[in-house]
Amino acid sequence: MGYVLGQPNLHQHEGMQVASASVLYSDDGSPVTVCTLPAGAIVERVDRLVTAAFNDSGTDLLKVGIAANDDLFVETGDTTLTGTGFTSAVTPTVTPYYCAASTPILAQYDGSNSDMTTGRVVVMVYFSLPKLS
Repeated sequence: MGYVLGQPNLHQHEGMQVASASVLYSDDGSPVTVCTLPAGAIVERVDRLVTAAFNDSGTDLLKVGIAANDDLFVETGDTTLTGTGFTSAVTPTVTPYYCAASTPILAQYDGSNSDMTTGRVVVMVYFSLPKLS
Protein backbone atom coordinates (compact mmCIF):
# COMPACT_ATOMS: atom_id res chain seq x y z
CA MET A 1 0.00 0.00 0.00
CA GLY A 2 2.97 2.33 0.31
CA TYR A 3 2.36 3.60 3.86
CA VAL A 4 2.78 2.33 7.38
CA LEU A 5 0.27 2.98 10.13
CA GLY A 6 2.51 1.63 12.85
CA GLN A 7 -0.35 -0.22 14.52
CA PRO A 8 -1.00 -3.96 14.31
CA ASN A 9 -4.81 -3.74 14.15
CA LEU A 10 -5.37 -2.66 10.56
CA HIS A 11 -8.15 -4.22 8.50
CA GLN A 12 -9.52 -3.42 5.04
CA HIS A 13 -13.20 -3.56 4.10
CA GLU A 14 -14.60 -2.39 0.75
CA GLY A 15 -12.13 0.49 0.38
CA MET A 16 -12.59 1.63 3.96
CA GLN A 17 -9.92 0.75 6.47
CA VAL A 18 -10.18 0.40 10.23
CA ALA A 19 -7.49 1.00 12.82
CA SER A 20 -8.25 0.00 16.39
CA ALA A 21 -6.71 0.11 19.83
CA SER A 22 -7.77 -0.77 23.34
CA VAL A 23 -7.95 1.86 26.05
CA LEU A 24 -7.78 0.42 29.55
CA TYR A 25 -8.72 1.77 32.98
CA SER A 26 -4.98 1.74 33.78
CA ASP A 27 -4.43 4.31 30.98
CA ASP A 28 -6.26 6.88 33.14
CA GLY A 29 -5.22 10.37 32.06
CA SER A 30 -2.74 9.17 29.42
CA PRO A 31 -3.58 9.35 25.71
CA VAL A 32 -3.36 6.13 23.70
CA THR A 33 -2.38 6.42 20.03
CA VAL A 34 -5.03 4.51 18.07
CA CYS A 35 -3.11 5.06 14.83
CA THR A 36 -1.14 7.64 12.90
CA LEU A 37 -2.86 8.41 9.63
CA PRO A 38 -0.82 9.55 6.63
CA ALA A 39 -1.38 12.87 4.89
CA GLY A 40 -4.42 12.65 2.63
CA ALA A 41 -6.34 10.20 4.82
CA ILE A 42 -10.00 10.93 5.47
CA VAL A 43 -11.53 9.92 8.81
CA GLU A 44 -15.07 8.74 8.10
CA ARG A 45 -16.20 7.85 11.64
CA VAL A 46 -15.08 6.66 15.07
CA ASP A 47 -16.83 3.82 16.92
CA ARG A 48 -16.41 2.43 20.42
CA LEU A 49 -16.95 -1.02 21.88
CA VAL A 50 -16.88 -1.26 25.67
CA THR A 51 -15.87 -4.86 26.46
CA ALA A 52 -15.40 -4.39 30.22
CA ALA A 53 -17.37 -1.72 32.06
CA PHE A 54 -15.39 1.03 33.82
CA ASN A 55 -16.08 1.49 37.53
CA ASP A 56 -14.70 4.80 38.76
CA SER A 57 -16.72 6.03 41.75
CA GLY A 58 -17.17 9.31 39.88
CA THR A 59 -17.60 9.74 36.15
CA ASP A 60 -15.87 7.62 33.50
CA LEU A 61 -14.96 9.75 30.48
CA LEU A 62 -13.55 9.02 27.02
CA LYS A 63 -12.42 11.48 24.38
CA VAL A 64 -10.98 10.83 20.92
CA GLY A 65 -9.27 13.43 18.79
CA ILE A 66 -5.96 14.81 17.61
CA ALA A 67 -3.19 16.67 19.44
CA ALA A 68 -4.62 20.10 18.57
CA ASN A 69 -8.19 19.11 19.55
CA ASP A 70 -8.30 16.08 21.86
CA ASP A 71 -12.09 15.64 21.63
CA LEU A 72 -12.52 16.35 17.91
CA PHE A 73 -14.28 13.04 17.19
CA VAL A 74 -15.64 11.95 20.57
CA GLU A 75 -16.36 14.39 23.38
CA THR A 76 -16.28 13.26 27.00
CA GLY A 77 -20.08 13.10 27.31
CA ASP A 78 -20.62 11.10 24.10
CA THR A 79 -19.88 7.63 25.45
CA THR A 80 -21.25 5.64 28.37
CA LEU A 81 -18.46 3.53 29.80
CA THR A 82 -20.32 2.05 32.78
CA GLY A 83 -21.91 -0.71 30.71
CA THR A 84 -20.71 -2.90 27.87
CA GLY A 85 -21.76 -2.44 24.28
CA PHE A 86 -21.21 -0.70 20.97
CA THR A 87 -21.54 3.02 20.26
CA SER A 88 -21.15 4.63 16.84
CA ALA A 89 -19.89 8.18 16.65
CA VAL A 90 -20.97 9.87 13.48
CA THR A 91 -20.59 13.60 13.96
CA PRO A 92 -21.71 15.34 10.75
CA THR A 93 -19.97 18.60 11.64
CA VAL A 94 -16.63 16.81 12.14
CA THR A 95 -16.56 13.76 9.88
CA PRO A 96 -15.38 13.28 7.29
CA TYR A 97 -12.15 14.84 8.52
CA TYR A 98 -9.29 15.40 6.07
CA CYS A 99 -5.74 14.87 7.39
CA ALA A 100 -3.58 17.45 5.64
CA ALA A 101 -0.45 16.02 7.28
CA SER A 102 0.50 12.85 9.15
CA THR A 103 -1.98 12.82 12.05
CA PRO A 104 -1.95 10.72 15.23
CA ILE A 105 -5.46 9.82 16.40
CA LEU A 106 -5.54 9.79 20.21
CA ALA A 107 -7.99 8.26 22.69
CA GLN A 108 -7.96 9.11 26.37
CA TYR A 109 -9.85 7.68 29.32
CA ASP A 110 -10.29 9.81 32.43
CA GLY A 111 -11.79 8.53 35.67
CA SER A 112 -12.85 11.57 37.67
CA ASN A 113 -11.74 10.05 40.99
CA SER A 114 -9.03 7.72 39.60
CA ASP A 115 -10.21 4.83 41.78
CA MET A 116 -11.36 2.44 39.04
CA THR A 117 -10.27 -1.19 39.04
CA THR A 118 -11.60 -2.37 35.69
CA GLY A 119 -12.53 -1.13 32.21
CA ARG A 120 -11.68 -1.65 28.56
CA VAL A 121 -12.94 0.11 25.45
CA VAL A 122 -11.87 -0.63 21.88
CA VAL A 123 -11.72 2.54 19.77
CA MET A 124 -12.13 2.00 16.01
CA VAL A 125 -11.17 4.68 13.49
CA TYR A 126 -12.68 4.18 10.02
CA PHE A 127 -10.76 5.97 7.29
CA SER A 128 -10.03 5.98 3.57
CA LEU A 129 -7.01 6.89 1.50
CA PRO A 130 -8.24 8.31 -1.80
CA LYS A 131 -5.90 8.28 -4.76
CA LEU A 132 -5.11 11.90 -5.47
CA SER A 133 -3.21 11.31 -8.72
